[in-house]
Amino acid sequence: MTNQTAKLKKVLGLTDVLGFCFGGIIGAGVLILTGVGIGLTGKGIVLAFLISGLLNVVGVMPMAQLASAIPATGAGYVYSKLLMGPKWAFLWQIGIILSKVTVALYPLSFAQYLQTMYPNVPLKLSAFLMMTFFYLLNMVGIKQAATTQKWLVLLKISGLSVFAIWGISSVDVASFASTEALLPNGVDGMLQAIGLVAFAS
Repeated sequence: MTNQTAKLKKVLGLTDVLGFCFGGIIGAGVLILTGVGIGLTGKGIVLAFLISGLLNVVGVMPMAQLASAIPATGAGYVYSKLLMGPKWAFLWQIGIILSKVTVALYPLSFAQYLQTMYPNVPLKLSAFLMMTFFYLLNMVGIKQAATTQKWLVLLKISGLSVFAIWGISSVDVASFASTEALLPNGVDGMLQAIGLVAFAS
C-alpha cells in the first residue's frame, strides 16, 4: 500500500479539491431537495440542515482520519478489506456502488430546470446528454474536470448569493422562535426532512 501511494502523481491542487467538495455539496440536493424539505417542515428546514450536517460530519470523520493515517488509492475498499477481508470488502463496495443510483437526480434536475426555460426540450434526452457530457469530461482527465467544476461552483455560489441577498430583507427572524413554524408537521416531518437533506449536506 505504501509503494502504491508513493507512485501517485499529484495532479490536483487545493482549489481543485475544494471545487470538487463544494460542487458535490451545492448540487441537486440543495437546489431540488430543499423545496421538498420545506414542504415537510416549513421554516424548520434550517434546523434540519444543521442537524443533518452535524450527523454527516460524525459519519465522515472516521474516513477522514483513516485517509490521513493510511493514505491509499481505492481507500473505501482498502479500509474495508483491512477490517473484514477481501470478500466482505468486495460485497460492501458493491452495495456502495448500487446506492449511487441517486446520481440520476443530477441530470433529471438539470433537465427539469432546462424545461422551465425551454418547454419543448425533451426531458430524458437532455438529462442523458448532460450525463454523457460530464462522463466524457471525466474521461478526458481529472484536471479538466476540476477546472470545469470550479467554474460551475462559482456560477452556483453567485446565483445563491444573489438569491440570499435579494431575499434577506423578507426573512422574519422572530418566527424562528415559534415551534409551530419550525415543526408544522411535527417531529415526524422534521425527521423526514433531516433524512432527505442529509443527501445535500
